[in-house]
Amino acid sequence: KTGMGPLFLEFVRWARDVCAAHGKRMWMWDDLWEFFPDQVAGCPKDVVMCHWYYDHVTRWGIRAHFADQRRTDWFARYRALGIEALVCCNVNLENVRDFTAYGRRYPNVVGGLVTQWEMAQRFHGIHYPIACGIGRFWTEGWDDPTFDILGAGARAAYPSLTDEERLAVATVLEEQTKGHFLGPSVRGDINLQGRIRGVGPKADALAVRILRRSALRPGAGEIAPRAMDERARLDDLVTYTELCGIRD
Repeated sequence: KTGMGPLFLEFVRWARDVCAAHGKRMWMWDDLWEFFPDQVAGCPKDVVMCHWYYDHVTRWGIRAHFADQRRTDWFARYRALGIEALVCCNVNLENVRDFTAYGRRYPNVVGGLVTQWEMAQRFHGIHYPIACGIGRFWTEGWDDPTFDILGAGARAAYPSLTDEERLAVATVLEEQTKGHFLGPSVRGDINLQGRIRGVGPKADALAVRILRRSALRPGAGEIAPRAMDERARLDDLVTYTELCGIRD
């Protein structure tokens, strides 16, 4: 009788109350407000909006996901309503940097979330060092356009590797992030102990060769004790890049 918009708001309020009854604060994906923008003012103020977008973000906000594709500055709207929000990006580093710069303008943006969906055509271990690097960027280098996200991720995710091996990790990760890296290019600067200074597939192949021979990688027939420990993550990274056709 009241329409879809009020029904959606009623559901959000019900879900918030369920969470609050268990001592939890509700986070929600905010994309459905695009269909019911006149209802967002009625949302409980303690609900955190997970504001996702995986393409180029401008200072005017993002394009709508499903509706008319107009740009809307949702962070400004949430600020006016007293609602907090999160920057929710993917592992595309251009998206990370653009979205972070947009979110830093608003005091009601309280953090960030790196997303990986179940359907992603990558092993979970591939995303771990990328997420580590984005976390370091958000805590240490968000205002530095030259901050090396992939290098920071390789150091954080693989503390047992040598410096050469971590540089090799950053090199193959750049391919996994589609090369969208607004700081100095890892591939362009690669110089592994003086043996190569190149770009593209040649550097990728050398990086894979270095990682395949790492003492950290499990041996043939050996199974890492935990699926997400450092050795298993390295094996995931090497195996996935080889399946993508990057071989030494």
